[in-house]
Amino acid sequence: HKATLLEAYSQHRREVSLALRTASGTFLTLHVRLQGVTPLVFAADGTHKARKNAAPVLASAWGSTLQAVEVPDRERMVDIVMQTGDRLRFVLFGPQANALWLNPSQEIQDAFLNAGSLVGRAAPAPRPTPWGPSEAALADVESPKALAKKWPLLGLELAQRVFFELTGASEPTTPVAPAELLRVGTDLLEQAQRSTEGFIYQTKWRPVAFSLLPLPHVEADVQSYPIDVAVRKYVRFSLSASAFETRY
Repeated sequence: HKATLLEAYSQHRREVSLALRTASGTFLTLHVRLQGVTPLVFAADGTHKARKNAAPVLASAWGSTLQAVEVPDRERMVDIVMQTGDRLRFVLFGPQANALWLNPSQEIQDAFLNAGSLVGRAAPAPRPTPWGPSEAALADVESPKALAKKWPLLGLELAQRVFFELTGASEPTTPVAPAELLRVGTDLLEQAQRSTEGFIYQTKWRPVAFSLLPLPHVEADVQSYPIDVAVRKYVRFSLSASAFETRY
C-alpha cells in the first residue's frame, strides 16, 4: 500500500526511523538499524519519535510518496522506491552501511552518514551473493565457521546444521567430504527458500538464533510462527534484551 514519508530521524546511533502515513490515514514507523552483528529493518504501528534527542535526517526525502519496496536478489540492500523515481537505499552491511537518498539516475542526493563526501557520487550497486561455492573450494573446510566463510549465503547456523546432519555434531572432529557439504548445504538453502515459518531459539532472557529452518543442534527453547510474525517477535525480543544489557 502507498504511504507518505512524513519525516526521517535518528534517535539511536547508526539507526534511522521513517515516520509514514498510510493511504488509510494510519501511522507506521519503519526502523532501520545499520549497526551490530544483525542489521535490522522492521516496521511498527504508530509513531515512536522521542521528545528529545531525535535528530532530523534525509530531509530532502520528506513528503515523498512510497510506491514500492525492492530487495535485490541475494543482496543485503533494501530500496524504497518513490512515485518520482527517487529512492531510499539502505545498505545493511560492512563499513559502508548507510541510508542513501538517490535520484532516478541513482546518484546520491543525500545520506544519513558522511553526506558531505557522498553527495553527487554514484550509489553502490547491488552485487548478488553467489548461490554457493564449488566443490573444490570446500576441499579444506573442516568446521562450520570455515564453511560459513566460504559460503556466506548459508550462514553459521545452517553451516552448523550441515555438519550436524552429516556427523551428528555441530562441531565435528571427523573430516567431511566436500561433495557432501555441498549437497546438504544446497538442500538446506532450497528448503529455506520455500519455508513459510520462522524459528526463534531463546533462553529465558535473550534470543539465541533466528532461522527459517529448525536447528536441531541448538540447545535452547524454540517457538515457530509465520515468518512475518516471527521476525517482529525476534526483533522486539532482541531489542529488549539489548536494552536490558545496556542498562544493567
